[in-house]
Amino acid sequence: GFAHEKGIRTSINSNLNVTLSNETVWNNTHKLGAKLFKISGIVVLIGLFFPDFGLLFFVFLMIFISIFLMIFSYFDFKKQKK
Repeated sequence: GFAHEKGIRTSINSNLNVTLSNETVWNNTHKLGAKLFKISGIVVLIGLFFPDFGLLFFVFLMIFISIFLMIFSYFDFKKQKK
């Protein structure tokens, strides 16, 4: 998918710059990210039925998924180092 091709960068600081330093972590993060963003696209369609909250719902999902993927990649990196 598009998200997998373009890449998700986990680089808030040097301690979280883990997706760039490990090919397995990069692939795992992108596989999960592609699935989550596709699912969120479908879920956001529910926002069409709630026009007052649709944008808020979309923004919350994008922020949540982005933070989740940063945390996921960090722990996956730690797991790969063992």
